[in-house]
Amino acid sequence: MTSFFLALTFLFSGTTFITLSKRDNNKRYQIAGVLLTATGVICLLVALFNH
Repeated sequence: MTSFFLALTFLFSGTTFITLSKRDNNKRYQIAGVLLTATGVICLLVALFNH
């Protein structure tokens, strides 16, 4: 259950960074957001299939 909430945290922070990158036109925020979102998706898949 903890990994599920960790995955949601990664997803939320990743989408926040992507939103910031669009607002500030900053490429580093976009890269960080994509990496965090991808990590969140992987953690979510692991949490769902690890039952």
